Amino acid sequence: MNIDQELEWIHSRLKFNIRPGLTRVEALLKLLGNPERDLSMLHIAGTNGKGSTVAFTRSILRQLGLTVATFTSPFIESFGERMAINERPIPDEKLIFYVEQVKPLVEQLDADERFAGITEFEIITAVALRYFADEKVDVALIEVGLGGLLDSTNVIQPVASAITTIGLDHMDILGSTLEEIAAQKAGIIKPHTPLVSGRISAEALKVIQQTAEKKQAKHYQFGVDYQVEVLEDEYFNYRDDHFELTYLEKSLLGVHQVDNAALAIKLSLIYAEKMKLSLSENAIRKGLQATFWPARMEQISH
Repeated sequence: MNIDQELEWIHSRLKFNIRPGLTRVEALLKLLGNPERDLSMLHIAGTNGKGSTVAFTRSILRQLGLTVATFTSPFIESFGERMAINERPIPDEKLIFYVEQVKPLVEQLDADERFAGITEFEIITAVALRYFADEKVDVALIEVGLGGLLDSTNVIQPVASAITTIGLDHMDILGSTLEEIAAQKAGIIKPHTPLVSGRISAEALKVIQQTAEKKQAKHYQFGVDYQVEVLEDEYFNYRDDHFELTYLEKSLLGVHQVDNAALAIKLSLIYAEKMKLSLSENAIRKGLQATFWPARMEQISH
């Protein structure tokens, strides 16, 4: 089988199953040896800004010498970009290997009505987690596909989670109000697991706060637990209870990227603290300047 045939098989699967839930992907991961249990992960949800936040976080953590995997969507040039390690997409031969490994397992589950109808996204989630575990990455940044609560990525137990923004997206699936959509995004919050939230409207934020309190998850809120001050051009100041960074430069252009960069800083600091790593001001500065995210506005040269 070549890569085009493998991708054709993946794309032939359902986009959505009429029975939402995590049962199918949990069953598939069990047959794959539960690779998610061997990974240190960060989970990122949100209507907008997920990809940029992942990119900033990846770049900052790479300054620590970590091997950083990312599971994101969509891709720009090749499907393999969706599961990358240190910004390198999974090679075609490895993607072929993992799809061939998964195919008979999917057929096995399809024969059981409890698990039948595994979707495209459930398959690539499982493939990515198995690949990352086999490659023994230091940390995997996992971007939610749709919503959060019932998204196939929600099988993971992350070191920390983040919700970037909440807007009226996929209303036919997630709900018709900000509160309903916020409840879906807040579904990624795990008990006793830190959460960082971005610039979010009051009505949506209330839902997130209530969920975090219920799950006893420490909630770090934009504008309260960490703040930014936008300066001229692509510079900004960052401050939280322990850190104050001035005149930070980011490579991704646009004022909105300040929010994403700030969230990434806070998320990276929390991860470093949890993993007993030392994240310096210099590492943060270099990480922000080195961030690359294709098809987004970026500064190539001065």
